[in-house]
Amino acid sequence: MAGTGPKVAETPLELLTNNDALQPSIFHNVWGYLVGGSLSLGATLYANYGSKRPVMSGLHRIAAFTILGAIAGNYMDNLKKDYDAERDAVLRHYVQLHPEDFPPFERKKYAEVFQPWVPIR
Repeated sequence: MAGTGPKVAETPLELLTNNDALQPSIFHNVWGYLVGGSLSLGATLYANYGSKRPVMSGLHRIAAFTILGAIAGNYMDNLKKDYDAERDAVLRHYVQLHPEDFPPFERKKYAEVFQPWVPIR
């Protein structure tokens, strides 16, 4: 049964590559739309409540701000993904140029990592 678990990274460079180990969730493509739209919908409803108007008044304004918020949320989500991809590429390139600073990991057992436990009474 050896080798049935997840693959363990042997080098630091393997930590910076995906190799299809991480599968995106079902909300991967719509996360920005959902969060941005939900936040702007809630803010618009709260603004109506705060100004002592009926919460659902001005449906055209609620719809417009919800759509604009969804678009803005998706835009910010794409900015974050681009930033993360560029950061990972820079780190990966640095590790490739300086392999002497990143030696391969040495495998340890739990017995080597944990300190002996001494009960204090």
